[in-house]
Amino acid sequence: MIHSSDVEQVEKILAQHIVMLRASLQQASGEPSGPEEGSDAWLLLNAFISNDRPALIARFEQSGRALAEQGGKLEVRIQGFQSYIEALARECNELFNDVKTGSHLLIEATSRLYQLQSLCLSALTRGYQAVMDQALVERQQMEQHLNRRLQALQRINSISNSTMDVDQTLEVTAGKVAEELGADFCSIFYYDELQRTLTLRATNGPRPLGGIHYMLHLDEGYSGWVADKGRPLLVQDALADANFAVEARACGQEYRGLLSVPIIFFTGVKLEGVISVQKSDAHTFSDDEVNLGVVEHIGHVGRRRVLIQRHGHAAQALRGRHRPIQAWAIVADDRQAHADLVGDDLCGRADRPRPRRC
Repeated sequence: MIHSSDVEQVEKILAQHIVMLRASLQQASGEPSGPEEGSDAWLLLNAFISNDRPALIARFEQSGRALAEQGGKLEVRIQGFQSYIEALARECNELFNDVKTGSHLLIEATSRLYQLQSLCLSALTRGYQAVMDQALVERQQMEQHLNRRLQALQRINSISNSTMDVDQTLEVTAGKVAEELGADFCSIFYYDELQRTLTLRATNGPRPLGGIHYMLHLDEGYSGWVADKGRPLLVQDALADANFAVEARACGQEYRGLLSVPIIFFTGVKLEGVISVQKSDAHTFSDDEVNLGVVEHIGHVGRRRVLIQRHGHAAQALRGRHRPIQAWAIVADDRQAHADLVGDDLCGRADRPRPRRC
């Protein structure tokens, strides 16, 4: 049985030889100086002398989490810690074998040391594993998210390559885009270059009083702003902006969270339209939602419409061979219409415009 006097005597002897213990730990670490404050060796030595275990456990759990977050290897950390334990064990053998009172002080010192070893390694591993487990959960959630997105893209692609007319295709596409983004409303406008106006072509829900003939001028509403600036727009609350609020209320309901994207052909920079999604509540769309591939596929529908107008029914015959392209940067050219139709995707050559966030 260990008496309190033995504990006090062990702590007193360890404190008297702290310089020697530090030197031993420094040698074990292979560093020219130290141990540095906050390091494993420093924490271990202080706990060994003072027996402050609760603080030690918390620090090692935190250290384990930091190790995992920084991509460090737990095995290497454990090996280093083990070298400190062995160094202190050697010093204990020398210190307490010289004490004339007997071996019970050596037993107390080594027992304390190995208990600390167990507590520290358990805490370090627990903190490390907690981060790794969380990363695994997030990775699984991301895989599920990507699988859902891929399925959504496949559905959109099959719709845009179907035999439905353009208006039907746009209506179904608007519904799928809203569904994938968890949005309450999606609208698709096409741009009339001669009139310099935007005409509503599809929504996933209600329409304004003007119905399919609802029109906006450039810089009117959020769709007009996006068309005029040629860049995406993200607004947490569209009702807070007087210009955006008119369009946000146009369908009889109020929509706040907004993501609006231009559909652009990059041959002399030709605007084809605007697609927007909104939520009833204030919402800030994430970068992941801004870069959503579903939004990009809307460009395929607009491109098909333009090419059919330019090149007749031959375009319809070839549309099944066309690959989806990006709404941010769509490359179309009369001189290469056939190449466009069969799927020469040049959109990757154009830089995406940076979105405006409000």
